[in-house]
Amino acid sequence: FTEVQSLAAIYQQFAQVGISYGPSFRMMEPPCFKSGQGALAQVNRDFQVAPAGGASFLISPIVVDAGLQLAGLSLAETNRCYLPVGAQRFRQYQPLPTTGKIWIWAQQHSNATSPTQPQIDIRWLSDKGNVLAKLEGLTLTAVNSRESLFEGAGIDSSERYQWLHQVQW
Repeated sequence: FTEVQSLAAIYQQFAQVGISYGPSFRMMEPPCFKSGQGALAQVNRDFQVAPAGGASFLISPIVVDAGLQLAGLSLAETNRCYLPVGAQRFRQYQPLPTTGKIWIWAQQHSNATSPTQPQIDIRWLSDKGNVLAKLEGLTLTAVNSRESLFEGAGIDSSERYQWLHQVQW
């Protein structure tokens, strides 16, 4: 692994391919490392939020999203937009700790059948290296741009925002 010098540059790369993470969704923090088919990073503990109403998560969606971000970083080709389209299995072995660091390790399968649909395994680790949870066989698919999501769907550009997001007050 080699250390990634700037997480700001990583999020800038994501933005250049059409995935813009605002400050509230930038969950990786230094140090962050990358190899040919893998990446390792810490989760920013400030982003772990509890759901409203006293309910609890086994694993926070924000921490899962940090794993998906790291999956994007683990790809050798980072000049395309990749979206998750499936996964084989998710397992959680123990609750996430409320103190200490959480590390995420994402590794691309070397036997992926298609370069435009890489498969990645993601592991959430304690600061002692124990596997807390893992997502196996995450399949991503490459899209050329956000515009390609709408090609052939007959969705007018004025309707695209509502198609992706529905605002409710």
